[in-house]
Amino acid sequence: MNKLRILIAADCTPMDEHILKFASFVNTFMGIQSATIFHVMDSRMMDAFISQRLHAQEPSIQSQVVSSLETKLRRYFKDEEIDKFNISVVTGNPIDEIENEIDESDYDLLILGNKVLTEGSGVIARRLFFKKEINVFFVPADPTLLLSKIAVPFDFSYNSLKAVNQAMELKSKNPGLEIDLIHVLKMLLTDYYFGLDENEFLIESHKKQVRKEFEEAREKYNLPSHKYSFKIIENEKRDIADQIVDYCRRSKCDLLIMGARGNSDKAFFPIGSITEKILHSCKDLPILITH
Repeated sequence: MNKLRILIAADCTPMDEHILKFASFVNTFMGIQSATIFHVMDSRMMDAFISQRLHAQEPSIQSQVVSSLETKLRRYFKDEEIDKFNISVVTGNPIDEIENEIDESDYDLLILGNKVLTEGSGVIARRLFFKKEINVFFVPADPTLLLSKIAVPFDFSYNSLKAVNQAMELKSKNPGLEIDLIHVLKMLLTDYYFGLDENEFLIESHKKQVRKEFEEAREKYNLPSHKYSFKIIENEKRDIADQIVDYCRRSKCDLLIMGARGNSDKAFFPIGSITEKILHSCKDLPILITH
Protein backbone atom coordinates (compact mmCIF):
# COMPACT_ATOMS: atom_id res chain seq x y z
CA MET A 1 0.00 0.00 0.00
CA ASN A 2 1.39 3.41 -0.98
CA LYS A 3 1.72 6.07 1.67
CA LEU A 4 -1.13 8.56 1.75
CA ARG A 5 -1.56 12.25 1.02
CA ILE A 6 -3.97 13.39 3.70
CA LEU A 7 -6.16 16.42 4.28
CA ILE A 8 -7.08 16.96 7.93
CA ALA A 9 -10.01 19.28 8.58
CA ALA A 10 -9.50 21.15 11.86
CA ASP A 11 -12.13 23.39 13.45
CA CYS A 12 -10.26 24.69 16.51
CA THR A 13 -12.47 22.78 18.95
CA PRO A 14 -11.48 19.95 21.31
CA MET A 15 -12.25 17.54 18.43
CA ASP A 16 -8.94 18.57 16.82
CA GLU A 17 -7.05 16.69 19.52
CA HIS A 18 -8.96 13.48 18.72
CA ILE A 19 -8.46 13.92 14.99
CA LEU A 20 -4.70 14.46 15.28
CA LYS A 21 -4.35 11.56 17.70
CA PHE A 22 -6.17 9.36 15.21
CA ALA A 23 -4.08 10.71 12.31
CA SER A 24 -1.00 9.58 14.21
CA PHE A 25 -2.60 6.15 14.53
CA VAL A 26 -3.41 6.12 10.79
CA ASN A 27 0.27 6.83 10.13
CA THR A 28 1.24 3.61 11.93
CA PHE A 29 -0.89 1.27 9.81
CA MET A 30 -1.35 3.15 6.52
CA GLY A 31 1.58 5.56 6.35
CA ILE A 32 1.50 9.30 5.62
CA GLN A 33 3.47 10.72 2.71
CA SER A 34 2.27 14.28 3.25
CA ALA A 35 -0.53 16.01 5.13
CA THR A 36 -2.25 19.38 5.28
CA ILE A 37 -4.05 20.56 8.40
CA PHE A 38 -6.75 22.82 7.02
CA HIS A 39 -8.82 25.31 9.02
CA VAL A 40 -11.46 27.66 7.64
CA MET A 41 -12.35 30.81 9.56
CA ASP A 42 -16.09 30.82 8.88
CA SER A 43 -17.03 34.11 7.21
CA ARG A 44 -20.73 33.33 7.76
CA MET A 45 -20.24 33.94 11.48
CA MET A 46 -19.22 37.56 10.94
CA ASP A 47 -21.52 40.48 10.22
CA ALA A 48 -20.27 43.26 7.95
CA PHE A 49 -18.97 45.47 10.79
CA ILE A 50 -17.07 42.69 12.56
CA SER A 51 -15.77 41.35 9.26
CA GLN A 52 -14.36 44.76 8.35
CA ARG A 53 -12.59 45.13 11.70
CA LEU A 54 -11.23 41.59 11.63
CA HIS A 55 -9.96 41.96 8.08
CA ALA A 56 -7.21 44.31 9.26
CA GLN A 57 -6.25 41.84 12.00
CA GLU A 58 -6.63 38.72 9.87
CA PRO A 59 -2.90 37.94 9.46
CA SER A 60 -2.47 38.14 13.24
CA ILE A 61 -5.50 35.92 13.90
CA GLN A 62 -4.37 33.41 11.31
CA SER A 63 -0.88 33.23 12.81
CA GLN A 64 -2.39 32.53 16.23
CA VAL A 65 -4.52 29.72 14.78
CA VAL A 66 -1.47 28.27 13.01
CA SER A 67 0.52 28.42 16.24
CA SER A 68 -2.27 26.67 18.13
CA LEU A 69 -2.49 23.89 15.53
CA GLU A 70 1.30 23.46 15.52
CA THR A 71 1.21 22.97 19.30
CA LYS A 72 -1.48 20.29 18.97
CA LEU A 73 0.40 18.61 16.12
CA ARG A 74 3.59 18.25 18.17
CA ARG A 75 1.70 16.34 20.86
CA TYR A 76 1.11 13.43 18.51
CA PHE A 77 3.93 13.47 15.94
CA LYS A 78 7.70 13.28 16.30
CA ASP A 79 9.94 16.07 15.08
CA GLU A 80 11.01 14.11 12.00
CA GLU A 81 7.33 13.54 11.10
CA ILE A 82 6.38 17.22 11.44
CA ASP A 83 8.15 17.98 8.15
CA LYS A 84 5.42 16.05 6.31
CA PHE A 85 2.80 18.55 7.49
CA ASN A 86 1.59 21.86 6.16
CA ILE A 87 -0.87 24.06 8.07
CA SER A 88 -3.25 26.22 6.06
CA VAL A 89 -5.73 28.74 7.51
CA VAL A 90 -8.16 30.54 5.20
CA THR A 91 -11.37 32.59 5.51
CA GLY A 92 -14.62 31.66 3.80
CA ASN A 93 -17.42 29.10 3.76
CA PRO A 94 -16.01 25.88 5.31
CA ILE A 95 -17.65 23.51 2.82
CA ASP A 96 -16.67 25.60 -0.19
CA GLU A 97 -13.10 26.07 0.98
CA ILE A 98 -12.57 22.38 1.78
CA GLU A 99 -14.03 21.43 -1.60
CA ASN A 100 -11.67 23.88 -3.32
CA GLU A 101 -8.71 22.50 -1.43
CA ILE A 102 -9.62 18.94 -2.47
CA ASP A 103 -10.07 20.04 -6.09
CA GLU A 104 -6.75 21.87 -6.21
CA SER A 105 -4.63 19.18 -4.54
CA ASP A 106 -4.20 15.46 -5.03
CA TYR A 107 -5.32 13.97 -1.70
CA ASP A 108 -5.99 10.29 -1.04
CA LEU A 109 -7.81 10.69 2.26
CA LEU A 110 -9.81 13.30 4.17
CA ILE A 111 -9.97 13.04 7.98
CA LEU A 112 -12.88 14.72 9.77
CA GLY A 113 -14.52 14.68 13.16
CA ASN A 114 -17.84 12.83 13.34
CA LYS A 115 -19.74 15.15 15.65
CA VAL A 116 -23.36 15.76 16.55
CA LEU A 117 -25.37 17.80 14.08
CA THR A 118 -25.11 21.07 15.99
CA GLU A 119 -21.33 20.94 16.32
CA GLY A 120 -19.02 22.33 13.67
CA SER A 121 -17.73 19.76 11.21
CA GLY A 122 -20.48 17.22 11.83
CA VAL A 123 -22.73 18.84 9.23
CA ILE A 124 -19.78 19.57 6.95
CA ALA A 125 -18.69 15.95 7.11
CA ARG A 126 -21.95 14.47 5.96
CA ARG A 127 -22.34 16.97 3.11
CA LEU A 128 -18.79 16.54 1.84
CA PHE A 129 -18.49 12.80 1.49
CA PHE A 130 -21.35 12.57 -1.00
CA LYS A 131 -19.94 15.36 -3.18
CA LYS A 132 -16.24 14.52 -3.56
CA GLU A 133 -14.51 11.42 -4.90
CA ILE A 134 -12.18 11.02 -1.94
CA ASN A 135 -12.00 8.45 0.85
CA VAL A 136 -13.08 9.95 4.16
CA PHE A 137 -12.24 8.89 7.72
CA PHE A 138 -14.84 9.99 10.27
CA VAL A 139 -13.26 10.13 13.72
CA PRO A 140 -15.32 9.93 16.92
CA ALA A 141 -14.47 11.79 20.09
CA ASP A 142 -11.83 9.88 22.05
CA PRO A 143 -11.31 7.10 19.47
CA THR A 144 -9.90 3.74 20.52
CA LEU A 145 -6.47 3.40 18.92
CA LEU A 146 -6.71 -0.28 18.11
CA LEU A 147 -7.09 -2.17 14.86
CA SER A 148 -7.82 -5.85 15.32
CA LYS A 149 -11.28 -6.27 13.76
CA ILE A 150 -13.02 -4.56 10.83
CA ALA A 151 -16.64 -4.79 9.73
CA VAL A 152 -17.49 -4.28 6.06
CA PRO A 153 -21.15 -4.29 4.93
CA PHE A 154 -21.24 -6.24 1.65
CA ASP A 155 -24.36 -6.31 -0.53
CA PHE A 156 -22.44 -7.88 -3.47
CA SER A 157 -22.46 -4.61 -5.45
CA TYR A 158 -19.38 -3.02 -7.00
CA ASN A 159 -19.73 -0.06 -4.63
CA SER A 160 -19.44 -2.25 -1.55
CA LEU A 161 -16.56 -4.16 -3.20
CA LYS A 162 -14.46 -0.98 -2.95
CA ALA A 163 -14.82 -1.12 0.84
CA VAL A 164 -13.88 -4.83 0.83
CA ASN A 165 -10.75 -4.07 -1.19
CA GLN A 166 -9.77 -1.31 1.24
CA ALA A 167 -10.09 -3.77 4.13
CA MET A 168 -7.93 -6.27 2.24
CA GLU A 169 -5.26 -3.62 1.76
CA LEU A 170 -5.20 -2.96 5.50
CA LYS A 171 -4.91 -6.69 6.17
CA SER A 172 -1.93 -6.91 3.81
CA LYS A 173 -0.02 -4.70 6.28
CA ASN A 174 -1.53 -6.33 9.37
CA PRO A 175 -1.96 -10.08 8.70
CA GLY A 176 -3.59 -10.66 12.11
CA LEU A 177 -6.44 -8.28 11.30
CA GLU A 178 -9.91 -9.89 11.31
CA ILE A 179 -12.36 -8.85 8.59
CA ASP A 180 -16.09 -9.53 8.89
CA LEU A 181 -18.02 -9.12 5.66
CA ILE A 182 -21.57 -8.60 6.87
CA HIS A 183 -24.79 -8.87 4.91
CA VAL A 184 -28.07 -7.76 6.47
CA LEU A 185 -31.05 -9.70 5.18
CA LYS A 186 -33.43 -7.35 3.43
CA MET A 187 -37.01 -7.33 4.59
CA LEU A 188 -39.34 -9.10 2.19
CA LEU A 189 -42.76 -7.65 1.41
CA THR A 190 -44.49 -10.60 3.09
CA ASP A 191 -42.32 -10.06 6.19
CA TYR A 192 -43.41 -6.46 6.45
CA TYR A 193 -47.13 -7.13 6.25
CA PHE A 194 -47.53 -10.55 7.82
CA GLY A 195 -44.55 -10.99 10.14
CA LEU A 196 -43.26 -14.01 8.26
CA ASP A 197 -39.69 -13.06 9.23
CA GLU A 198 -40.34 -15.25 12.28
CA ASN A 199 -40.88 -18.31 10.07
CA GLU A 200 -37.69 -20.39 10.38
CA PHE A 201 -38.22 -22.09 7.03
CA LEU A 202 -38.44 -18.78 5.17
CA ILE A 203 -35.46 -17.37 7.05
CA GLU A 204 -33.29 -20.37 6.17
CA SER A 205 -34.43 -20.25 2.54
CA HIS A 206 -33.51 -16.58 2.43
CA LYS A 207 -30.08 -17.25 3.95
CA LYS A 208 -29.47 -20.05 1.45
CA GLN A 209 -30.17 -17.67 -1.41
CA VAL A 210 -27.84 -15.05 0.09
CA ARG A 211 -25.02 -17.61 0.45
CA LYS A 212 -25.47 -18.52 -3.21
CA GLU A 213 -25.30 -14.86 -4.22
CA PHE A 214 -22.20 -14.42 -2.06
CA GLU A 215 -20.41 -17.32 -3.76
CA GLU A 216 -21.28 -15.85 -7.14
CA ALA A 217 -19.93 -12.46 -6.06
CA ARG A 218 -16.79 -14.06 -4.58
CA GLU A 219 -16.02 -15.72 -7.90
CA LYS A 220 -16.96 -12.65 -9.93
CA TYR A 221 -14.69 -10.37 -7.89
CA ASN A 222 -12.00 -13.00 -7.28
CA LEU A 223 -12.10 -12.65 -3.50
CA PRO A 224 -9.75 -14.95 -1.59
CA SER A 225 -11.87 -17.00 0.81
CA HIS A 226 -9.29 -17.28 3.62
CA LYS A 227 -8.93 -13.54 4.40
CA TYR A 228 -12.34 -12.81 5.90
CA SER A 229 -15.45 -14.23 7.54
CA PHE A 230 -18.84 -13.85 5.89
CA LYS A 231 -21.70 -13.12 8.29
CA ILE A 232 -25.41 -13.09 7.47
CA ILE A 233 -27.37 -10.91 9.89
CA GLU A 234 -31.10 -11.14 10.37
CA ASN A 235 -32.75 -7.74 10.20
CA GLU A 236 -34.34 -7.93 13.65
CA LYS A 237 -34.45 -4.16 13.98
CA ARG A 238 -36.14 -3.80 10.57
CA ASP A 239 -33.52 -1.16 9.79
CA ILE A 240 -30.28 -1.98 7.95
CA ALA A 241 -28.29 0.94 9.35
CA ASP A 242 -29.28 0.21 12.97
CA GLN A 243 -28.53 -3.47 12.44
CA ILE A 244 -25.03 -2.73 11.14
CA VAL A 245 -24.24 -0.43 14.06
CA ASP A 246 -25.58 -3.00 16.52
CA TYR A 247 -23.40 -5.71 14.98
CA CYS A 248 -20.27 -3.54 15.21
CA ARG A 249 -20.88 -2.83 18.88
CA ARG A 250 -21.74 -6.42 19.85
CA SER A 251 -18.78 -7.81 17.91
CA LYS A 252 -16.40 -5.16 19.30
CA CYS A 253 -15.23 -3.99 15.88
CA ASP A 254 -12.54 -1.31 15.82
CA LEU A 255 -13.41 0.09 12.40
CA LEU A 256 -16.35 0.15 9.98
CA ILE A 257 -15.58 0.50 6.26
CA MET A 258 -18.42 1.35 3.86
CA GLY A 259 -19.03 2.44 0.28
CA ALA A 260 -20.15 6.04 -0.14
CA ARG A 261 -22.93 5.91 -2.65
CA GLY A 262 -24.78 4.01 -5.31
CA ASN A 263 -27.88 1.87 -5.44
CA SER A 264 -27.91 -1.87 -5.10
CA ASP A 265 -30.81 -4.16 -5.87
CA LYS A 266 -29.62 -6.27 -2.94
CA ALA A 267 -30.17 -3.43 -0.47
CA PHE A 268 -33.46 -2.19 0.92
CA PHE A 269 -32.25 1.40 0.81
CA PRO A 270 -29.72 3.28 -1.35
CA ILE A 271 -26.23 2.67 0.04
CA GLY A 272 -25.70 6.40 0.56
CA SER A 273 -28.79 6.66 2.75
CA ILE A 274 -27.59 3.80 4.96
CA THR A 275 -24.12 5.34 5.21
CA GLU A 276 -25.48 8.74 6.19
CA LYS A 277 -27.77 7.27 8.83
CA ILE A 278 -24.88 5.31 10.32
CA LEU A 279 -22.75 8.46 10.50
CA HIS A 280 -25.59 10.18 12.31
CA SER A 281 -26.16 7.42 14.87
CA CYS A 282 -22.71 5.91 15.39
CA LYS A 283 -20.47 8.33 17.29
CA ASP A 284 -18.27 5.78 19.07
CA LEU A 285 -16.55 4.03 16.16
CA PRO A 286 -14.15 5.23 13.44
CA ILE A 287 -15.80 4.96 10.03
CA LEU A 288 -13.96 4.91 6.70
CA ILE A 289 -16.05 5.81 3.64
CA THR A 290 -14.63 4.65 0.30
CA HIS A 291 -15.27 5.89 -3.22
